[in-house]
Amino acid sequence: MTTRRRIGAVLGVFLALSGSLPAQPVAQLSTQVGADRFDDLSRWTNLELPKVDAMSTYSAADGGATLRVRADGSASMFVLEHTVDVYRTPIFRWRWRVTRDASGTNLLTKDGDDAAIRIYVSFVTPMEKRPVARRLWAQMQERVYGAVPPDSSLGFVWTARRYTPRVFPSPFTDRQYVVTPVTPLRVGTWSEHTVDLLATYRAHFGTDPPAEAYIAVMGDGDNTGSRTEAFLDYLWLERDPDQE
Repeated sequence: MTTRRRIGAVLGVFLALSGSLPAQPVAQLSTQVGADRFDDLSRWTNLELPKVDAMSTYSAADGGATLRVRADGSASMFVLEHTVDVYRTPIFRWRWRVTRDASGTNLLTKDGDDAAIRIYVSFVTPMEKRPVARRLWAQMQERVYGAVPPDSSLGFVWTARRYTPRVFPSPFTDRQYVVTPVTPLRVGTWSEHTVDLLATYRAHFGTDPPAEAYIAVMGDGDNTGSRTEAFLDYLWLERDPDQE
């Protein structure tokens, strides 16, 4: 089975948009993800998106200390091959910098929904907890591809624009919430972020999240035809110190 088939389930939430990308079997479940070097990208796969002509590129930079994310009128998702348990490690931390931002963006619209870098956390809801319509779709995917696809996600987006509210549904689907920074970010400047995934999911979906989730990075310039460049210093999931 190809790598694409092993990890494609991370994009299950986008099936309502395209109707063409199948769910795929998951790899092993992990209690944590830690990526503070990018010399070895064998755990990651650049996943093609439906109806997008060109794929973005992801490569080691700064001697492997960072991940370079580039788009040129393109979009694709750089997916970590194993899933994580967000109840064991709910605190999500990352550090990023954009050196060339997307132009003409507006995350509230489909035509303007581009960003130099996004980080997705996509949740795999157990079959029995899904509403009937989404359960029937997921059962079909499971029969064909041997895995239950995710059906909700949080997308953390680098943006130099202020959005009010700061968290809002994607213009493509209400099964994905777009999370923008507390304050607008500046091109060329590193910024660090820490998010409680459990609290964020509960606040906006109104329910407890599933335990199993995928992590993906995205360089996105296809809607606006933008050329972008961004760098990721680290991704880290860890335990909540208040719960220990």
